Amino acid sequence: MIKYHLRSLLVRRARTLATAAGIGLAVFVAVVMFALARGMATSIQSSGNPLNVLVTSRGAETIEFSALDRAVYEKVRHAPEAALASPEILLAVSHENQGRISQALVRGVQPVAAEVHDQVRIVAGRMPSQGREVAVGPLAAVKLGRRPRELELGEELVLDGLAWKIVGRFEAPGTAFEAEIWAPLDEAMAVFRREELNAIVLRARDAEALEELLFDLDTRRDVIVAARRETDYYAEHAEAFRPISAAMNILAGVLVLGGSLIGMNTLLASVSSRTRELGMLRTLGFRRLQLAVGFAFEGVVPALLGSLLALAAAFCLQGMALRLPMGAFRIDLSLQLAAVGLLLGLVIGLLGSIAAVARILRLSTIEAIRHL
Repeated sequence: MIKYHLRSLLVRRARTLATAAGIGLAVFVAVVMFALARGMATSIQSSGNPLNVLVTSRGAETIEFSALDRAVYEKVRHAPEAALASPEILLAVSHENQGRISQALVRGVQPVAAEVHDQVRIVAGRMPSQGREVAVGPLAAVKLGRRPRELELGEELVLDGLAWKIVGRFEAPGTAFEAEIWAPLDEAMAVFRREELNAIVLRARDAEALEELLFDLDTRRDVIVAARRETDYYAEHAEAFRPISAAMNILAGVLVLGGSLIGMNTLLASVSSRTRELGMLRTLGFRRLQLAVGFAFEGVVPALLGSLLALAAAFCLQGMALRLPMGAFRIDLSLQLAAVGLLLGLVIGLLGSIAAVARILRLSTIEAIRHL
C-alpha cells in the first residue's frame, strides 16, 4: 500500500512539489521568526556580567531614561567593594548617509569600559580616546542600513550632523553591544548636549563584594540611586521584548494555518479527482481506514519534504543579522528549533489531510463503485 502511495506522489510530482513548496515556505518563515526571537532574547540576556552592578537614577526603568550627576560617580567610584567603575551615556542619535536618515545607538564611554564589559574586545584599531572618534560593533552597519565595508577604519559617520572618524572595530559575540557605536564620554556629552550620565557600571571584586556593594548603595544616604545586578537588568529588559516575540509567534501560527489550508485544498482536490481509483481499490478489498491512512501519508510526505528544504534554507541564514527599531539581532537557529520546524511540517501535513480523510471515510463502497 505504501508503494502505491509513493508511486502516486511521483506520478503527480508537479502537485507534490507545489504542495511541498507552499508548506515549506510557511515552515521557513515560521522557523526564521522563532530563531530571530531567540536571537533577540539571547543577545540581551548575555549582555550582563554577573560581577557587574548597574547604577542608575532611582525610578528609571531603562538606562536611556536614567540621569545621574557626575558628583554621584565621584562618590561611588571609590567604593571599597568595587574594582572598576565605568561612567556611561547611552542614546539614540540620527545618522545620515546619502540623504537617508536612520538611528544609531551611541554609548559614551571611557577606556575602562572595555574592562568592565569584558565581552567587548577590540579586533582592529583602538578604543576611541579623544575628539570625534568612534569604535563600531559588527552589527552597527546592519543597524544603520549600510554595508560593512562602509564602516572600515578611517571611514566617517555623520551623527547628528557632525562627522565622526572610525578608529576601531570591536566584537562582543552574542550581546546587544554588537549593534552599538562607542565614543569618548566627554566628547559625546558635549556634542550631544548631555550634562548627566545615564549609568555607572561597577565591577565588584568578587561575588561576596557584589552583595556588599549592592547593600551599601541601597542604604547610603549621600547618594540616592538604584543599584542592581547587571544580569538582572538585562533579564528584565528581555521581558520587554516578549510582546514582539508573541507577535512573531502569532504570525507563525497564521502561517502554519495557511500551510495547512494549502495541503487540505490539494489533498481534497486529489481525492475528488480519484474517486474512480478509490472505487477500484475498494473492490479489490481495501478498507476505508486503509485508504484514509494512505492519503494521510500522501499529505505528510510533501509536508516533511518541504520542511526539510525549509530547514536547509533557514540554516543558510544562521548568524545573519536583521535590523529592528530597537537594534540589530542575529538569527539564532538551534537543533531544538529545527526539531520544532519538522514537527510543524508534520502537523501541517496531518491537518491538511483531515478533509481528505473525512471524505474517504464517508465514501461508501457503492458510491465508489458507481464511478468505475
